[in-house]
Amino acid sequence: MNYHPCLFSPHPVYLYDMSAKYYQKDHKNKSVCIVRVTAVLLLLLSAGLLYQMYVETHFQIYDVALRFHVRAASDEPEDQRRKLLVRDGVLEVLKDAADTVESAGELREAIEERLSEITDTAARVLREDSGKKSGGSDSENVGSGYGGSDNESTGPGNGGSGGGDGADHGAERVRVSIVRERFPLRRYGNVWFPAGVYQALRVDIGGAAGHNWWCAIYPELCYNAEDSPALSGKGEQDMERDLPEEEREVLTGKKKKLRFRFLEWFSGIWE
Repeated sequence: MNYHPCLFSPHPVYLYDMSAKYYQKDHKNKSVCIVRVTAVLLLLLSAGLLYQMYVETHFQIYDVALRFHVRAASDEPEDQRRKLLVRDGVLEVLKDAADTVESAGELREAIEERLSEITDTAARVLREDSGKKSGGSDSENVGSGYGGSDNESTGPGNGGSGGGDGADHGAERVRVSIVRERFPLRRYGNVWFPAGVYQALRVDIGGAAGHNWWCAIYPELCYNAEDSPALSGKGEQDMERDLPEEEREVLTGKKKKLRFRFLEWFSGIWE
């Protein structure tokens, strides 16, 4: 019987030894690469977190802006469509005030005076939309009572110093309130609104479990957000009057543009 000479030579052991050493070296190199990549990612995440903390503690946009937030009853297409109808109705109520005020504080006062009107408008829009679909047969039976002023606080970071009226629209309830709540980072045109806690006019429809629609009433953005997602001419004047020049240049991308690009990437990880 003939045997392969390699089986009786030292070469198989030598080849195995070389293969093991190569495997160990390759495994070690991969481990080093993984550690390095992990370290870089941790440094980037830390840098993003630190800069976000800096923005939230030093920028004045959080104090001078007033956001608008509409929460749909659900993600069903019909509820999402009705959400936009409510948005348009509420914006129409606020347009004259938004066009004339010179600070978020003035606009907030105007909104507080009109909370009942805003709630009535939202309920009326929903009622009329239901009436169109049902031929008007139930339009007299929905949205018939609005209750009194609702001053409940919703807790730290999401509470409102002034609540709004609640209106029942059939099985849906519309609640309007002024709150402080956290918004994600968003860019409208050439203006960044950094993530953080803002004061906001919030309209909740039904269980408010659907996707949101939001913008800024001050500085004025909402009124041309559909045609052009950018500040209006008045909105630009609002920012120029209320914010320091250096902060305006950062928020409009004239300075430190890459930092907000990085924050956009950083925010996308957590959303």
